[in-house]
Amino acid sequence: MNNTHHYHISLLTKQQQNVYTLIRKTLTSLSSSVDLSNVSVVDLSKAHEALLLDCPDIFYNTEYQYTQNGKGDVIKFTPKYNYPIVGLSQYKAMVESSIAFFTSAKNKNDYEKVLLVHDYVLDKIRYDYQFVPESHNILGVVKNRQAVCEGIAKFVKLVFDRLFIKCIVVVGHALNPDTRRNGSEPHAWNMVEINGAWYSLDVTFDLTLTTKRKRYDYFLVRDEQLIKSHKTNIVLPKIGIQNIDYYTIHGMTVSNLSQLGSYVKKTLDSGQKTITFKLNNAPRGIGIDETNSITKIIQEQCGRIFYGTFYINMRYNNTMQVYEINITP
Repeated sequence: MNNTHHYHISLLTKQQQNVYTLIRKTLTSLSSSVDLSNVSVVDLSKAHEALLLDCPDIFYNTEYQYTQNGKGDVIKFTPKYNYPIVGLSQYKAMVESSIAFFTSAKNKNDYEKVLLVHDYVLDKIRYDYQFVPESHNILGVVKNRQAVCEGIAKFVKLVFDRLFIKCIVVVGHALNPDTRRNGSEPHAWNMVEINGAWYSLDVTFDLTLTTKRKRYDYFLVRDEQLIKSHKTNIVLPKIGIQNIDYYTIHGMTVSNLSQLGSYVKKTLDSGQKTITFKLNNAPRGIGIDETNSITKIIQEQCGRIFYGTFYINMRYNNTMQVYEINITP
C-alpha cells in the first residue's frame, strides 16, 4: 500500500500533473526513458521537482536529460540514475531497515510519533557541514548518519508516510538561529498534520541549536513565530490555531516575570541546573529589557540555593523566544 501524501502535485497545472505521473512511473520502474507529448521545459522541471519532494523514496535520481522537437517542446525524458541499477536493491533494503525502527510506534498517538521521529534525528544524525551530495537525500540519514536540511526533511517525510501521518517537505529560505551564520539561506523543513490541523516542524534547526541536549524550538509551531525566520513561495495548508508546541504541552512556558520566578524556583528546587522555557507575549522577540529582568530573577533564585560563587550561561533563540540557562555552582 502506498501511504505517501502527495501534496506538491496538487500545486501543478493539469499538464504538469500528467508529466509528473509519467516520470514517476519511469523512475519507480527504473526505465531508461519515456516519451512525452510536447511539453515545455518549464513544465518538465516543475513536475520533476514536485515529484522528488513528494516521493523521498526516489533518492536515486536528481538529474535528467531531455530531447526536444523542432519547436523546442520536450518529447522524451531520460533520467540519470545516481547509482547502478543493479546495486539499488541494497540501498533500498538499507532504507527499509532504517524505517523498521519506527514500526514500534504504531500504537502511539500522532503527537508521540512526531516526537519519536524528531528525537531520533537529534540522537542519531549529525548535520553535514561538508554538504556532500548524498546529504541532500534520505541516504544521507540512512547510510551516512549525516545530512543537510533537505535530506533530513525528506527522511522525516518518508517515516511519516509509513506511520500514516500527512507530511509535506517545504522549501524556501530561513534565518539560521546559529549566531555563527548570518543572513537568509536556502532551507527545507516540514509541515505535519496532527488531529486534522497542520503545524510546522524544523528538525534541522533543532538539531543544530546544541549538541549537549535536545531542543524543541521548532517542534509543531504555529505561523506567527515561524514566519519571522522562514519564507517560502509555496502555497501551504492553513496552520492550526491551537498551541501544541513542545514547550506549551510540557508546561515550559512563562507569560510574565512573576510566573518566571515561580518556574525557576520550582526547577532549581528539583535539583536541575539547566532551565529551559519559552517566553510568551513577546511579539517583537527577546530584547535587552527581557534578558536583564530574566537574569536578575535567575540570580535571585540561585542565591537561595548556591552559596558563594555561581556562574550563569544564558543562550536564547530570539525568533522563537526560547531560553536555555545553564548554572554552574
